[in-house]
Amino acid sequence: MTFFSRHNIEKSSYEELYHRYNHEIFTCIANKIENRNDVLDVMQEVYIHLWKFREKILLGNAENIIFNTCKQEISKFYR
Repeated sequence: MTFFSRHNIEKSSYEELYHRYNHEIFTCIANKIENRNDVLDVMQEVYIHLWKFREKILLGNAENIIFNTCKQEISKFYR
């Protein structure tokens, strides 16, 4: 498999993850952070983290990884 075809598969999986969990991620973060702009900033950090570790997500339990990442990024926000 070439890099480009592998990249397209990863991108497609990532987009599916985004569409499937975006609302739940927003809600999870918004329950802890009131300001919408701050929520969106934290969401961006969550998605960056998920992209960096996308191979683990494809192999592991996506939901646990996603919501643990949300918790970590919320904690970072309040530091």
